[in-house]
Amino acid sequence: MQNIPELADIPGAVREELAAFLDQRREQVAAIGAPVTKAVSFLESFVLDGGKRVRPTYAWAGYLAAGRGEEDPEAMLRAAASLEFIQACALIHDDIIDASNTRRGNPTVHRGVEKLHRESGYLGDPEFFGTSVAILVGDLALVYAEDMFQDSGLSAAALHRARSPWRGMRTEVIGGQLLDISLEAAGSESVELANSVNRYKTAAYTIERPLHLGASIAGASEELIAAFRGYGQDIGIAYQLRDDQLGVFGDPAVTGKPVVAGGSPARRSATGLGVAAAAGEGPVYGGAYHAIVGTLVITFWATVMSVPIGLLTAIYLTEYGGATRISRAIAKTITFLVDVMTGIPSIVAGLFAAAFFVQILDDPSARFGFIASVALSVLMIPTVVRSAEEMLRIVPNELREASYALGVRKWRTIVKVVIPTAISGISSGVTLAIARVIGETAPILVTAGFVTTINWNAFSGWMTTLPTYIYYQIMTPTSPTSPQISEGRAWSAALILIVVVMLLNLAARLIARIFAPKSGR
Repeated sequence: MQNIPELADIPGAVREELAAFLDQRREQVAAIGAPVTKAVSFLESFVLDGGKRVRPTYAWAGYLAAGRGEEDPEAMLRAAASLEFIQACALIHDDIIDASNTRRGNPTVHRGVEKLHRESGYLGDPEFFGTSVAILVGDLALVYAEDMFQDSGLSAAALHRARSPWRGMRTEVIGGQLLDISLEAAGSESVELANSVNRYKTAAYTIERPLHLGASIAGASEELIAAFRGYGQDIGIAYQLRDDQLGVFGDPAVTGKPVVAGGSPARRSATGLGVAAAAGEGPVYGGAYHAIVGTLVITFWATVMSVPIGLLTAIYLTEYGGATRISRAIAKTITFLVDVMTGIPSIVAGLFAAAFFVQILDDPSARFGFIASVALSVLMIPTVVRSAEEMLRIVPNELREASYALGVRKWRTIVKVVIPTAISGISSGVTLAIARVIGETAPILVTAGFVTTINWNAFSGWMTTLPTYIYYQIMTPTSPTSPQISEGRAWSAALILIVVVMLLNLAARLIARIFAPKSGR
């Protein structure tokens, strides 16, 4: 290599080295079998089509800062590029552990393989197949990292010097992941252990060890290596804290991955959501504004769909359902279906809506507010139909006959006479229907998910409602050691729900007063 790449050129150069390495392995992989080739293609796409190449860049920086030594820059570049395979292994496995659906704006490896299973008509459970293949693909990435590093062309002396940071880095990243999931399972809010997760899960293999590796290959002194490691540890922890903040509060459209439901205890501690309460160092911040927004948006679209359908159905049952033999049969069928819908458990409605949109969009990870609105509309429509039907039936027939006697058509009689007369009861019924669904939790969890960010768009991204907010505050408190904070938030959200229902009732009364027939003198 005649020209030593600048740091800014390293990401592109690393990609070229990775592509060349994968090309060299194609024949070996193909000889094993086509299914292996297909699985490796997921690893190839993951490694080549994204990533900031942070770890190879820091390894190269350590190499340059230590004076490069006598090692071939081309060999060093290949050695640095091998770190991307360790990163791929960590991320693929991490996505499985976190049950993530997206990474870098694309489906995660296990979700991509799951989709392949469905499209290919394979036997068995697609989710299990996707998880199994992704685990093995992550393992293969770790194997490729070792192969690429050892075959990089570094001298035997350089490989010997690099043995310690290379071994330490791989052990630390896996150990940090094990520590993270163990703390989550235990509900630990230990600040000390959270810091250990930050250091070993990310900081060590992201910045500290790559600097250590590059400097060791160049033959740096122990003093310089110690300085690099100290710097790398601090910067790496800062990097992890920022990543955790984005993981909890970030915009999925920007980060390329969904936000987590409050994060693990270690993550919450690291971001200051749980540390403050656990250590008594200050308040734990947060609120329910995003949940209020989600509740209003989802309920609005559910109402927009349910009220017209329910009202039109009620009008047909009362005004047209007994005219002919066929219409009576249709009316009986509709009545039967409404009765069935009335008894549908809310979770079944949620599963129905989720399954419907998964098939329509061909996306098993489809979750957004409008799907939740469809689920709630399934629950709302029977209530609207029943309440509106009862109100329309008690409208005196004399009013209809008087209208007909004046030559008014039936549809106009319904619009101008029947509905205004029954509007008070209809509005009350709609209010009851909204109150019926606004507190639902189960269908929202399976259709809209749970996030901690504000989302006004019902057609994109996960949304949170007040009921799901209450559920998560009780089940996964921000700080298990100080649950009263989350309990207070849950009660506050419950109070807001009550206030919303009260406002709906007042609105119904106002509508009834405005549109009710005026009594004459």
